[in-house]
Amino acid sequence: HNVSFMVRTYNGRIPGPTLLTRPGDNVSITLRNLLETNTPLPGSSAPLSTPRAANSSNLHVHGIYDSSQHDNTFFTVDPGGQHTWHYTINPACGSSLMWYHPHLDGSSAMQLGGGMLGG
Repeated sequence: HNVSFMVRTYNGRIPGPTLLTRPGDNVSITLRNLLETNTPLPGSSAPLSTPRAANSSNLHVHGIYDSSQHDNTFFTVDPGGQHTWHYTINPACGSSLMWYHPHLDGSSAMQLGGGMLGG
Protein backbone atom coordinates (compact mmCIF):
# COMPACT_ATOMS: atom_id res chain seq x y z
CA HIS A 1 0.00 0.00 0.00
CA ASN A 2 1.27 3.43 -0.90
CA VAL A 3 0.63 6.04 1.74
CA SER A 4 1.66 9.66 1.55
CA PHE A 5 1.13 12.64 3.81
CA MET A 6 2.50 16.11 4.39
CA VAL A 7 4.89 16.68 7.27
CA ARG A 8 6.42 19.75 8.86
CA THR A 9 10.14 19.60 9.42
CA TYR A 10 13.27 21.49 10.34
CA ASN A 11 15.66 21.50 7.36
CA GLY A 12 13.60 18.78 5.64
CA ARG A 13 14.47 16.13 8.24
CA ILE A 14 12.62 14.19 10.94
CA PRO A 15 13.93 14.60 13.51
CA GLY A 16 15.52 17.98 12.82
CA PRO A 17 19.29 18.53 12.88
CA THR A 18 21.25 17.33 15.90
CA LEU A 19 22.89 20.21 17.71
CA LEU A 20 26.08 19.24 19.53
CA THR A 21 27.08 21.68 22.26
CA ARG A 22 29.14 21.85 25.42
CA PRO A 23 28.35 23.65 28.68
CA GLY A 24 29.25 27.32 28.30
CA ASP A 25 28.86 27.34 24.49
CA ASN A 26 27.11 30.26 22.81
CA VAL A 27 24.56 29.01 20.29
CA SER A 28 22.57 30.91 17.66
CA ILE A 29 19.62 29.25 15.90
CA THR A 30 17.73 30.92 13.06
CA LEU A 31 14.18 29.81 12.31
CA ARG A 32 13.02 30.73 8.79
CA ASN A 33 9.32 30.03 8.54
CA LEU A 34 8.73 28.71 5.02
CA LEU A 35 5.21 27.46 5.75
CA GLU A 36 2.32 28.78 3.68
CA THR A 37 0.33 31.84 4.70
CA ASN A 38 -2.15 31.29 7.50
CA THR A 39 -5.61 30.84 6.00
CA PRO A 40 -8.10 33.05 7.79
CA LEU A 41 -10.32 30.63 9.62
CA PRO A 42 -12.70 31.25 12.51
CA GLY A 43 -10.12 29.57 14.78
CA SER A 44 -7.36 32.03 13.92
CA SER A 45 -8.67 34.44 16.56
CA ALA A 46 -9.84 31.70 18.90
CA PRO A 47 -9.11 31.66 22.64
CA LEU A 48 -5.81 30.29 23.94
CA SER A 49 -5.29 26.52 23.77
CA THR A 50 -7.46 26.12 20.67
CA PRO A 51 -6.21 25.57 17.10
CA ARG A 52 -5.32 28.76 15.22
CA ALA A 53 -2.51 30.30 13.11
CA ALA A 54 -1.44 26.80 12.06
CA ASN A 55 1.51 28.06 10.02
CA SER A 56 2.94 30.50 12.54
CA SER A 57 5.64 29.03 14.76
CA ASN A 58 8.43 29.63 17.24
CA LEU A 59 11.17 27.66 18.97
CA HIS A 60 11.43 26.29 22.50
CA VAL A 61 14.51 24.51 23.85
CA HIS A 62 14.52 22.08 26.79
CA GLY A 63 17.51 21.53 29.02
CA ILE A 64 19.58 24.68 28.57
CA TYR A 65 18.29 26.44 31.71
CA ASP A 66 18.09 29.85 30.05
CA SER A 67 15.81 32.74 30.98
CA SER A 68 12.38 33.33 29.46
CA GLN A 69 13.91 36.40 27.79
CA HIS A 70 15.89 34.03 25.54
CA ASP A 71 13.37 31.19 25.47
CA ASN A 72 10.15 33.19 24.98
CA THR A 73 7.37 30.72 24.12
CA PHE A 74 5.02 33.61 23.25
CA PHE A 75 7.23 34.98 20.45
CA THR A 76 5.74 34.37 16.98
CA VAL A 77 7.43 33.82 13.62
CA ASP A 78 4.74 34.20 10.97
CA PRO A 79 5.00 32.59 7.52
CA GLY A 80 7.71 34.31 5.48
CA GLY A 81 9.42 35.63 8.63
CA GLN A 82 12.52 34.62 10.48
CA HIS A 83 14.08 35.10 13.90
CA THR A 84 17.42 34.20 15.46
CA TRP A 85 17.60 32.99 19.04
CA HIS A 86 20.86 33.32 20.99
CA TYR A 87 21.53 30.99 23.90
CA THR A 88 24.40 30.34 26.28
CA ILE A 89 24.40 26.72 27.37
CA ASN A 90 24.43 26.91 31.14
CA PRO A 91 27.66 25.41 32.54
CA ALA A 92 25.56 23.75 35.27
CA CYS A 93 23.88 21.57 32.62
CA GLY A 94 26.75 19.13 32.40
CA SER A 95 25.86 16.30 30.04
CA SER A 96 22.19 16.26 29.17
CA LEU A 97 19.72 15.51 26.44
CA MET A 98 18.32 18.76 25.16
CA TRP A 99 15.57 18.93 22.59
CA TYR A 100 13.79 21.64 20.64
CA HIS A 101 10.32 22.03 19.18
CA PRO A 102 7.69 24.67 18.34
CA HIS A 103 5.77 26.01 21.32
CA LEU A 104 3.27 28.50 19.88
CA ASP A 105 -0.07 28.06 21.59
CA GLY A 106 -2.69 26.96 19.08
CA SER A 107 -0.29 25.41 16.57
CA SER A 108 2.40 23.53 18.52
CA ALA A 109 0.55 20.20 18.83
CA MET A 110 0.01 19.95 15.07
CA GLN A 111 3.56 21.09 14.27
CA LEU A 112 5.22 18.81 16.81
CA GLY A 113 3.04 15.87 15.80
CA GLY A 114 3.85 16.65 12.18
CA GLY A 115 7.60 16.22 12.71
CA MET A 116 8.98 19.55 13.91
CA LEU A 117 11.38 18.44 16.64
CA GLY A 118 15.05 17.81 17.15
CA GLY A 119 17.70 17.34 19.79
